[in-house]
Amino acid sequence: MALKRRFVLVCCCLPCLALALFIYVTLAVCLSMSPAYNSHLVPVSRSLLLPDHFSPLPREAAGLRLGRGDRRPSAAADFADLPDQMRAFTLSMACRDFPLILDQPQLCDGGLQDQAEAPFLLLAIKSHQMNFERRHVIRRTWGQDGVVKGQRGQRGGLVRRVFLVAADDEMENGIRNRLLELEGATYGDILLWDFRDTLFNLTLKNVLFWKWFSERCHRAHFVFSADDDVFVRTPALIDHLQEEEERRPGKMSDFIMGNVIRFAAPVRWISEFFVPESFYKGLYPVYLARVHLYPIDCVYLGMCLERLGVVPRHSPAFLTFDFHESEEQSTCAYRTILLVHRRTPVQVLQLWDQVQVQAPPLDCINASIRVELLNDPEPTQTGDL
Repeated sequence: MALKRRFVLVCCCLPCLALALFIYVTLAVCLSMSPAYNSHLVPVSRSLLLPDHFSPLPREAAGLRLGRGDRRPSAAADFADLPDQMRAFTLSMACRDFPLILDQPQLCDGGLQDQAEAPFLLLAIKSHQMNFERRHVIRRTWGQDGVVKGQRGQRGGLVRRVFLVAADDEMENGIRNRLLELEGATYGDILLWDFRDTLFNLTLKNVLFWKWFSERCHRAHFVFSADDDVFVRTPALIDHLQEEEERRPGKMSDFIMGNVIRFAAPVRWISEFFVPESFYKGLYPVYLARVHLYPIDCVYLGMCLERLGVVPRHSPAFLTFDFHESEEQSTCAYRTILLVHRRTPVQVLQLWDQVQVQAPPLDCINASIRVELLNDPEPTQTGDL
């Protein structure tokens, strides 16, 4: 009997020992990767910790419980079998403090928070360090900084623009870093953090941006989040948001709108988006498809909203998955949407001239923004988003 009891005790304690070992390894890696030592070598972190002003999700086992049911990471059990990027994430998921190399403290208020006009719309655009052409085109078209009139000549609003960029440990002698700093000093619109700019840093960019936003630009009425390969009808978006404010006076604190994705599932086949079942089980929570459609950072937003009890609002005017076949050929197609995904810099320039500069064709003068019909199902996506 005594032997049997000892056997049960050992079996029960093995998970505890594994957990202790995992926590020790995680802390050791985080400390060894501290920016004070060699921040450029920090593995990409896609921390699922919520921003400071959110309630933290309960911690369990090898990481965090992700919402309802059995959606929880248990990466310690099969750590050696995980892909490289998932192992890097597992080891660094608690690391979320990285130096801000280039700040824009006066972007929103000129340093006079109580006196300067609050931006009506802040454009927070995720960009890779090498995408100078995309940023340049955005500055000339839909991302113009300053007072922007509405599409219908209405009062418009003050727009501010900021690009979210990270450094790269692969650049030679920091040349690219210096070019980014020069670009940021010239245009005053780049936030540059000291961590690797790769796929699994997208959630980290979100977390660090919201921290910056809460300190530097929290009086902005609306924040628009996207990547640098979209086309946006900013004047029409301003009209739409102002109409929403007029319809819901004093009730906009929980307003969030975009292309709502339901019933999405993790990628289980070999892919750069692969998430093992041991790390996450079940369907993802409802989330807003923000481009690029990298599932993890979008799903992270859905987890935050689920935790806060906020229901995102679907808008068919956000075309994350592009037009349906042949629809794009319609003369008025681009005048009925607010955003469309995956356009090259040349296409953005052409579309901006077509939709915002040229006079509309006679049959498009009364074209209106797409609205959700009661019998229109919301987008459903699974697999590789």
